[in-house]
Amino acid sequence: MHATKQKILTAIKTRGGLTTGELSEILGISTTAVRRHLANLEAQGLLHHRREQRGLGRPSFVYELTERAQQQFPQRYAEFALDLLQEIQAAEGDEEIIRLFRRSAQRRLERYRPHLQGDSLPRRLATLIQMLEEEGQMPTWEEAAPGRFLLRQHHCPLLKIAQHFPQVCDVETWFLSELLQAPVVRRCHILQGDTACVYEIGNGKSAPIL
Repeated sequence: MHATKQKILTAIKTRGGLTTGELSEILGISTTAVRRHLANLEAQGLLHHRREQRGLGRPSFVYELTERAQQQFPQRYAEFALDLLQEIQAAEGDEEIIRLFRRSAQRRLERYRPHLQGDSLPRRLATLIQMLEEEGQMPTWEEAAPGRFLLRQHHCPLLKIAQHFPQVCDVETWFLSELLQAPVVRRCHILQGDTACVYEIGNGKSAPIL
């Protein structure tokens, strides 16, 4: 990201909503240049604006960060979750970790299932892809043979956790099978050095796909 744009995001992050004039003073650049950067950041979904009366005269546009912009700053969610899981493992053992993953998957299943019921398997897959995209998994799917499909997850948002607790990957396979109402077998695995987790769907007895 351009250094000036990052400075704008940082200024708004640390000071709250700011106007074009206020950003101009903070950054030491013209209001014209600020407006250009603001328009670009808003087009990227990183900022939104609202009208607010600040002092005399006409209301000003005040720019604030969107939720997407918050993700531009360092996060420790994975490390925090991993610390919690390790504490649970030490206190309760591996069985409790598996139960925890299954309960989480069950809640996820309850959220997603109403959107997939009644459709054909290809349509369920197409709907599932949209949901997985929202989770940041970068999924794709294709029909490998009549009645047999491949689902690829090119990015794993839980990779740091899976590296310590591979049980979460087995629960993911169970989740997909329950949600799609079809046999699911994992054929490739990011944890094993593959470029994607690949699931074969619709024929649990077929030969492995490499």
